[in-house]
Parts: sequence; structure tokens; C-alpha cells
Amino acid sequence: MGGVCSQPAVPQADGWFSWQLRVGFAETDAQRIVHHAEYLVYMEEARCELVRALGVPYKLLEERGVNLVVTRADLIYKAPAVYDDLLRVRTRVGCVRSREVVFEYRIEHADSGRLLVEGVTQHVFVDRDLKAIRAPEWAVSALVHINSD
Repeated sequence: MGGVCSQPAVPQADGWFSWQLRVGFAETDAQRIVHHAEYLVYMEEARCELVRALGVPYKLLEERGVNLVVTRADLIYKAPAVYDDLLRVRTRVGCVRSREVVFEYRIEHADSGRLLVEGVTQHVFVDRDLKAIRAPEWAVSALVHINSD
């Protein structure tokens, strides 16, 4: 997953930010298997927590007249999750370019570590009028947090 990046981001020593959640009943189908669209929601939750941890929460972006819009989402489903499973959603900034940022994801069963879904989302920086803009340097600096270890 992902592509060639000129500026890889490493938010933690292992490069991944982890977020856990438990699958709710309403997120599943009649067989109690997670509906495929729910994984995008899980990815969004983890992405929001990652950017918050990096110091550029969506609220701050919006206050400064910047937003990120999704322009692409790719998921590869490996195995299903079911009602009441505890999941670990791992995400990282794959790369930051002049007008976009790419996030990578791995959704795993928290207990076994079994990989359930791999994904990538691509986002474009926009202004309040939804016009594509160059990524603000302060946002790039936070997203391209290179661990010095």
C-alpha cells in the first residue's frame, strides 16, 4: 500500500500510531460481521487522533482556514471483524506533498494481531472555499515529524 514519498513521517518510534475500539452491534450486518464501510469510519477516528497527537488537530486546521478533504480511499480486506471484537487501528502519515497528505492504515484484531484491513487515504489541503492550496508550513512540519532516535 502507499506510494513513493519524499518526506516520510514517523510519529512514534515504530512509525505507527495506535487507536483501539470495540466493534459495536450497529456496525455489523445480520451475521454480526462488520459492514465494509465501517472500516473507513475506524480509519477516520484513528487519523483524527493521530493528527491531534502530532499537534495539528482538525479543529486547529479549521480555525486557521485550512481543511483536508479526502480525494481517494483504498482498502484491502483480509479477514472480517465481528461484533464485540477489540480492534487496533494503526495509522501513520505516509507522505506529505505540496498540496496533499497520504495516510496509511492497518486494522488488526487487538488480541491476536491478525491483520484484517490495510488501507490508504489521500487528502488535499483546501481553504474555506474548498479551493486546493499549498500545505501550510506549520502543518507540514507537524505532519512530517521525524523521530530523532
